[in-house]
Order: sequence, then C-alpha cells, then structure tokens
Amino acid sequence: MGTRGAVASTASYLLGGPPATEHHISFRQILTIPADGARIALDWELPPLSKTELSPTTSAKERTKQIVTRGGIQQPVVLVLHGMNNDSSFGYVRSLMRTFTNRGWVAVGMNFRGCGGIKLATPRCYNGAYTGDIRGVVQHIESRLAPNVPIFLVG
Repeated sequence: MGTRGAVASTASYLLGGPPATEHHISFRQILTIPADGARIALDWELPPLSKTELSPTTSAKERTKQIVTRGGIQQPVVLVLHGMNNDSSFGYVRSLMRTFTNRGWVAVGMNFRGCGGIKLATPRCYNGAYTGDIRGVVQHIESRLAPNVPIFLVG
C-alpha cells in the first residue's frame, strides 16, 4: 500500500494478514508467569527456511523450533504487542510479524491475559497499565538469546 499507513493498517486488519506458508515456521507456546501463575500465549513466527532446508529428509523445522524454545536464538527477536480489543491473530499483527520474518528476524506475538483464546488463570485480568507480564515475557525470551542478540518491542 506504499506510504499510506492508515490504508495499509486498515487493509491488513480487515483482510486477515498474510497466509500461512510452508516456508515459515509458526507455533504457539503457552508461558506461565512465575509471579502469579498467569498464562500467556506467545505466537511465534520464524524466518522462512531455504529450499534445501525444506527437504523431506531433514527436520530443519523441528531443529529451528527447538532452538527457539530451548535457547540459542541467533537472530534479533521482535515482540509484537496487540491492541486493546484484539489479539495476535488479527491481520495487522500477523502482517507486522511476517514483515520481520521476511527480513530474517524472529517475531513473537504476545497475547495478554485472557486474550488469544487463553482463559484467565488469575483474578487479575489484562489492562494496559499493568506491565508485569511484558517484563516476564521479555525476561523469558532474553534467557533464550545467544550473546549480543537484541530484542525489540513493537506495540
């Protein structure tokens, strides 16, 4: 949509974002915040694999997924925070995540408490003023990064 930000945002919101491809690795991880037991859904999207990595004899997708879930992430990570009335499945979040993964970065959409189809596990519900969950998620992701790999937040 060029430099027309409002038009691009509206289109990605209404059109549902980019389609899933066999080249991208996408998965959901449920994270429990240690401070109070809140359950947070993280929707990961990883950079596309090359054609050689997609051969049927290799488990490159599983190896890449394990690096993200166990540690040793080598690419910059962008944590995308959704708006007040939606979650990371909305088109504008998915489009933003795809933009980063197409550039070789790792994208993760954070669903706040009670969002993204995850039921509340604590009396505290999501509100824009409480930042404890964001801190917990950032610390969790940072523990998986290789040395000197940055993490960015977009919201």
